[in-house]
Amino acid sequence: MNTLWTPSQRIAAKRPLVSTDTGATFNVLANVNGGGVAGQADAVRLGITRALMLFNAELRKQLKAEGMVNTRSAR
Repeated sequence: MNTLWTPSQRIAAKRPLVSTDTGATFNVLANVNGGGVAGQADAVRLGITRALMLFNAELRKQLKAEGMVNTRSAR
């Protein structure tokens, strides 16, 4: 992860893995470019969320309840 990220941004990016208890199952390497560091952390979180839903569709309900689904900005 980007060394400029704050600890809270790192926690936010890992939140989908922690909330679904799949952190030990996956290693994530993400390259992000552009925008600010907060936006990059949010983009990584959304990417992880989408990947988890592809891995196991049953996780969608839990991820959605925690507000991690459909959080993409329309801009």
